[in-house]
Amino acid sequence: MNRKNSSGSGMFLMEMIVVVGFFIFCASVCILAYARSDHASRLAADRNQAVSAAQSMVEVWKLSDEEGTAEHTAYWDGDWAAVPDTEQAQFHARMKVETEAGGMSTAQVTVYRDRDDEELFSLEAKKYRRP
Repeated sequence: MNRKNSSGSGMFLMEMIVVVGFFIFCASVCILAYARSDHASRLAADRNQAVSAAQSMVEVWKLSDEEGTAEHTAYWDGDWAAVPDTEQAQFHARMKVETEAGGMSTAQVTVYRDRDDEELFSLEAKKYRRP
């Protein structure tokens, strides 16, 4: 009583499961690659803005007549518009200024992203002021 009247649908079903599994795997790899590239793109944009912000702070400092040791902090929102306090800030920068003997001043500017306190950019600048 051997039956040879099978329709072959079992093999077709197995083949379809393998094909669908392969496409699901490919789709998950593509989604993962997109998520990583999106994260890298956002980080690059934030770092680019951080460079501009640090350079602006240093240029203002170089034009000022400030002497001695000081620390300044600036805050920005998600669109890199200046905000007055930490309530709305998503990024901040700290500038430490130290004056050495002989008229040389050094400023260290570091820009951070607030959500994970990641350092985006750091810049050191010097200026000489005649005594």
